[in-house]
Amino acid sequence: MNLKEKLKGIRSNISSAQEKVGIGHPVEIVGVTKTHPFSFIEKSYNSNIYSIGENKVQEAEKKFDSFKKMPKIERRFIGHLQSNKVRKCLSLFDTVDT
Repeated sequence: MNLKEKLKGIRSNISSAQEKVGIGHPVEIVGVTKTHPFSFIEKSYNSNIYSIGENKVQEAEKKFDSFKKMPKIERRFIGHLQSNKVRKCLSLFDTVDT
């Protein structure tokens, strides 16, 4: 099963759960790409996943240089943030979920 098929199933499950409990607000899927190569981010982006989560500032810095061809991408820091990496994190990420 490829990524697009998996995401179709996930979106279907989300939709079913929303119907079941009567929630209609949009749900955003965040693709967590830590330890995965940039090619995985490209596949995610091509599958309409525009929020990309990383938990390591140095790893993200290397990957994010390649985002220039992905105008819809949202860079999200997820997890624990060390105080000595705050400045770099704020310059790299659009949101911080910690």
